[in-house]
Amino acid sequence: MNTAYPYDPENILSHHGLVGLKLSSSSLIGKYYAPLGDSNPRRPCKFIKFSDWWNENIIVDKNNQTFNRRELVLALSNKDGGAHVDPELDEPYANLTRGNSVGWLSLSSSEKNDIPMLDVEKHSIRQIAYEVIKSVIKMKCRHGAG
Repeated sequence: MNTAYPYDPENILSHHGLVGLKLSSSSLIGKYYAPLGDSNPRRPCKFIKFSDWWNENIIVDKNNQTFNRRELVLALSNKDGGAHVDPELDEPYANLTRGNSVGWLSLSSSEKNDIPMLDVEKHSIRQIAYEVIKSVIKMKCRHGAG
């Protein structure tokens, strides 16, 4: 199941197609979140070929570096704590995960300075897991498995 908003190269903002943004009710601090099965009627929810889904660009950062599901899942599992931690991450992935290359900031009302919004990759991975679970359930139902 694909729940990613499609990338629009005409949009000058960075793209994070799987996650949403929300502001804390008590401050202006923004955070990413995995929307899972939220009821937003504009969020895509369709089944597509696995290869298209796996290789679709879901993050495009301010450096125009692209990331697809395959790259995120393999980097997180093989280099960033899934199976082990690699002492040297690939530069684009390190920029994304450690350097906020997506570029979104929130304002701390108490400190009066910008705070980088981090963990877009972790929330994207959570949404990818949701997509996989929903796809497996649909396939089980389609093939009569209980």
